[in-house]
Amino acid sequence: MEEYLVRKGTLEQMLPCQLLPCEGSIQASLRLCHERDRLSFRFVVREPVLKRMCCHHNDQVFEDSHVGMCLAGMHDDASLTLGFSAAGWAMGILRRDGGVSLVEETLLAGIPRKLEILENHLGGCKWSLTGSLDLAQWELVTSADAPFALRGNFVAEGLLLFEPAVPRHFENPSGWGVLRFE
Repeated sequence: MEEYLVRKGTLEQMLPCQLLPCEGSIQASLRLCHERDRLSFRFVVREPVLKRMCCHHNDQVFEDSHVGMCLAGMHDDASLTLGFSAAGWAMGILRRDGGVSLVEETLLAGIPRKLEILENHLGGCKWSLTGSLDLAQWELVTSADAPFALRGNFVAEGLLLFEPAVPRHFENPSGWGVLRFE
């Protein structure tokens, strides 16, 4: 299983990690850091067209320009999937005890995040999403004291942090990597 080290600090101190595969006209990077049990993230996406601006402004989160993450404890079957669109929408799926449920809008609204359109012109667009997630609130960690680890993956327009060996579906646990918090 691939590993990614999540360090303490600010997002500005972290080097961006390129999401894979780097092919075609879409590029994305991700920065991660933590402070105790709060995971901070910043996606930066460059693509030919910002879907929300031309044809997808009322679509579902995963049909719009979007980023997302799947996270789970190291030895837990429960997982959390979150998706954020460039139009500002969010959606979440919680899998626990063999069941699947949508995350309530009030819980999604409580996830601090900032969406920025950095460029938008005929040559393409660039946008970013910065946010943070309280891992204890979502029951992904039991102790706020590092070191601890999670399993998961991150996606931006089909580009992944960890490339799965089986079908390219970022929610498939067989393709997840380990996030080690130091």
